[in-house]
Amino acid sequence: MKGKKFDPKHVTFLFYSLPPFVHAAVQVMLHQQDSKMVVMNSGAPNSLFHLDLERGKIVEEWKVHDDITVDHIAPNDKFSQTTHEQTLVGTSHNALFRIDPRVSGNKLVDSQYKQYSTKNKFSGVATTASGKLAVASEKGDIRLYDTIGKIAKTALTPLGDPITGVDTSADGRWIVATTKTYLLLVDVLIGQGKYAGSLGFDRSFPADAKPMPKRLQLRSEHVAYMNHNISFTPARSVFSTSSSCTRKILTISPAGSMSVKGRRRMPL
Repeated sequence: MKGKKFDPKHVTFLFYSLPPFVHAAVQVMLHQQDSKMVVMNSGAPNSLFHLDLERGKIVEEWKVHDDITVDHIAPNDKFSQTTHEQTLVGTSHNALFRIDPRVSGNKLVDSQYKQYSTKNKFSGVATTASGKLAVASEKGDIRLYDTIGKIAKTALTPLGDPITGVDTSADGRWIVATTKTYLLLVDVLIGQGKYAGSLGFDRSFPADAKPMPKRLQLRSEHVAYMNHNISFTPARSVFSTSSSCTRKILTISPAGSMSVKGRRRMPL
């Protein structure tokens, strides 16, 4: 596709074979009870594309906005892909917004749109089961929102390295952020002050009690085994609960080499 104008009408998708279009996609996401796939492609950064999995073809182009690119997408809430929910969440490099394919014209919902004047370099977005949002950036910071269109309730202190992906637990207590060579695990339960017991999505942390991320990285012998070529893809979280703990399983992959799985026990 290099050097050619992207035309989704000429794309056919076979369920058993991934064509160059899908390989070149910036991001894909299952949608509406896994009956659709939403596809982003660098050839049309202002649009999303509806891939009909039964027909195996691109059937719709969703133009989001004439002047705003769609750099990252996430479901409306963590489990909405298993429902008939039609809206989804998107970010550009400095904006957070809701996308509704049902509206006529551009699909960005004007009433649920937050843009920053500075270059925030947003690099990922994730949602909780209740639709709260975590937005990460290449500057290394993470913003927590209770809804789209308002300022963030919490801005976690950046540690310097660019964040390449972010995910949350379903209940919103835990956030995992991916950098090139390590993970950051953050407990966003407020432990003291007026809003103790609330989450950072709903209330701001006291200035002197912001959470400190736990850094998770490979051992030096594992790095040496991989010839020091570490470049993690965004980590995803799986949580199982018991009466005494939540067990988190992180599954990540150094690009092009091997899978890495981690397990961490955390008190409720």
